[in-house]
Amino acid sequence: MITHPELFFEKLQVRLSAPLPGKVAHDLARAVPDAIARKRFSHDTPPKAGGVLILLQGSKESLSFPLILRTDYGGTHSGQVSLPGGKVEPSEEPPAAAIRETMEEIGIPSDRIKMLGGLTPFHVIPSNFMVHPFVGWLPGPGEFNPDPREVKQILSMNLMDLMLDQALGVTEINASGYTLKAPHFIAEGQIVWGATAMILSEFRQIVKEVINGQPN
Repeated sequence: MITHPELFFEKLQVRLSAPLPGKVAHDLARAVPDAIARKRFSHDTPPKAGGVLILLQGSKESLSFPLILRTDYGGTHSGQVSLPGGKVEPSEEPPAAAIRETMEEIGIPSDRIKMLGGLTPFHVIPSNFMVHPFVGWLPGPGEFNPDPREVKQILSMNLMDLMLDQALGVTEINASGYTLKAPHFIAEGQIVWGATAMILSEFRQIVKEVINGQPN
C-alpha cells in the first residue's frame, strides 16, 4: 500500500533516472517473438517516434491511471486499449508529444501534468513506431474529457491491482488474421495486451522495486 503519495512520487522519479529493466520486463508481456513479427510485418521506412503517458492520479487510498479504448478507425491498433499518446511532431520531443496527446485525447490540461521520467523506448513492429513511454502525475482532482474521434471509452486501472501476482494473465488473441497467445492485464473488463502490456510490465516491476525499497 502507498500511504504517502508525494514520497512515493519522489522515490519513483529517482528510480526512473536509474538503469531500467527494459527488455527483460518487456519480454514477460510480449505477445509475438520479434523474429515472427518482423517476418510478418516488413517496413521500408525508419520507425516513427511516438510518446505515451502513464498518468498517475488519486490519493493514498487509491492511485490509478487512465487507459483509452480506441475507436474502430481501421488502423493497426483500432479498437485496442492503449495509454494516451501518439506521434511525435517534427517540432517537438517525445515527452512533449506524450503530454500534448494526453491533453488532446482525454482533456487534461498540459500545465497540470508533472512529468516524473521515462521508461524504456522500444519498436512497435506492426505500426512501425519507436514508442517512448513516460510516467507523470496529476496533482489534485482531474476530470477527463475524451475526444470522441479517437477515444471510445476511458478506462481506469488501479495501481495496486497492477501489482498483484495474478494481474498478468495469458489469453488467445486474433490479430491480423492469426491467433496468438498474449500476456495481458485487465482494465474494467477490457484486455490490455501488446505494446501497452509490455510498457505496464516494466512499470509494474519498477513500482514494485520502489515499494519494496530495492531492485528485483
